[in-house]
Order: sequence, then structure tokens, then C-alpha cells
Amino acid sequence: MRTHRYPFGSKRSGAQVGGRRRRHCCLRAATGVWVSVLVMVGLLGLTSAGCASTVFNLYTLSTPHQTSATVKPGGSLLVPAAGGTVANIQRLLASARSAGMHVAYTQDTSFKDDPEFAIWPAHAVDGTWGWQIIDELKPLEGELICPKNRYDGFYGTWLEHFLTYVWRVKQVVIVGTVANICVLHTAAAAGLRWFHVVMPADGVSALTEFDQALTLHQVSSLYTGSIVRSVDDIKIA
Repeated sequence: MRTHRYPFGSKRSGAQVGGRRRRHCCLRAATGVWVSVLVMVGLLGLTSAGCASTVFNLYTLSTPHQTSATVKPGGSLLVPAAGGTVANIQRLLASARSAGMHVAYTQDTSFKDDPEFAIWPAHAVDGTWGWQIIDELKPLEGELICPKNRYDGFYGTWLEHFLTYVWRVKQVVIVGTVANICVLHTAAAAGLRWFHVVMPADGVSALTEFDQALTLHQVSSLYTGSIVRSVDDIKIA
């Protein structure tokens, strides 16, 4: 399988957008409106030891690190709720791919004596089991993989270059784990760059209900994103 891998360089019933609550979010994969997917796998994500999230752009879908470290039993940064989001993210990816949306993955990647190990246990070390993207969410040939070494999927990666200059996206759908860490920091970075962020509540996971609710609130309020209850509420026309 050939992929493009680049080096580093609460619950709500609908979404509040422009003063209106929304139960569904419709993305159009048509001429002039490209949709792509970003999948983040890394620190506290859905790898055998990392963090994951998926971002759907009206133009791009992004998934932050679904690595073994955060999803699989035995992972050094296991998020128990992460496993329950995998099937939902699979459905979202299937819809996005069938509609021709771009898909990008951000993969948490650490190295020996990484300074982040002063904060978290050693995790997602390059080449190890915990670093690997889980089989259930493996990228397809040609999908973008952006290794990252911080919570933010934009920091030190090629993600912004592809979203802005190659794919020219305007909106992103983000899913993954951990909600208040990698997912939120990536959503914040997207919002601060004026991408419209769409986030399905059943596509992100956290260690506590408070962290989950905080993430959804911050995305919808500070970054004027659209929050929907389920990945099935995202309609791709």
C-alpha cells in the first residue's frame, strides 16, 4: 500500500451555528466544494498507544490519531471509550470516500527521550505497536498521513499546506480521541485558520464526560463549529 507520509516540520441535540441549532449537517462533494477527511492517529489517539480524531472539511475529512496506544487493551494511553467510536468513524470514512472526499491522517509519533514523556507515559514511539494506526481505520492508498509530535495536528506538519493550497478546502469534519487533547487542539487550529469545523459527538471520545462536554462546547462556541449528535447526521450530497 502506498500512502503519502510526510515528516514533522455533554451532549447536544444539534449544532449552534449563526444563532441556529442544527440537527444535521450537509456537506456537498460537488464542483467547487471539495470535501476531504483528516484522520489523526497519535498521542491519546486510536493507535495501539496513541490519540486519534477524524476531521471532515467541506473539502476535507480529518481523523486525529486512532492508534493502538489509546484504543487497544494494553495501550499505554488507553481511552476506554475510544473503542466505541471505531464503527462510527468507519461509517463516516466509507461515506466520505464514496463521495470522493479527501482523507488525511495525523499520526502521533514520538521518539526516544521525547520531552512529552515528562507529561505522559512513553507512547506512540516510531515503529512500535502503539504507534500504528489500528487496522479498522487503516488509510487507503494515496491518503495523506501527517506524522505529528504535539497535540495539534497542524503544528509542524504538512496538513495546512494540503488543506489550503493543494485541496483548497473550507470545512473539516473532525473525529477521534482524546477529545479534549488532540481533537480539541486540532479543531482549535482549524478554527483559528477559518476552516469551518464539523464534529459528530459519537465520533470523538474522552476519559471523562466532562472532558467530552468541554470539547463540544469549545468547538461550537469559540470556533463557531457545527456539533451534531451522530456521524449519521452528516449528510454528504
